Amino acid sequence: MDIIGIGGAFIDLTYHVTDARLAELGLQKAGISFVSPERQRILIEANREALTGISHGGSVANSIYTAQKMGAQCAFASKIGNDSYGESFAAELAKHGVT
Repeated sequence: MDIIGIGGAFIDLTYHVTDARLAELGLQKAGISFVSPERQRILIEANREALTGISHGGSVANSIYTAQKMGAQCAFASKIGNDSYGESFAAELAKHGVT
């Protein structure tokens, strides 16, 4: 192993919603919101139809991915959820050869 990164495993969920819908949800346009797990569940369920994309990342994970693409043998360590999002995060890195 050339590089081992330890960092946060972040997933960005992108939704296409109207300004009115944002106001209903008490959210600001083009912002980042840190919410409780319960609020997260509610927001995801309430807007499931508006989901347009899922992006995996985090600064360390992105750096490890890039180093792997440049030929280094890389591994990434993080705590991930025992759910479909955690599984998709791990699968995405594995697909690109990151341990």
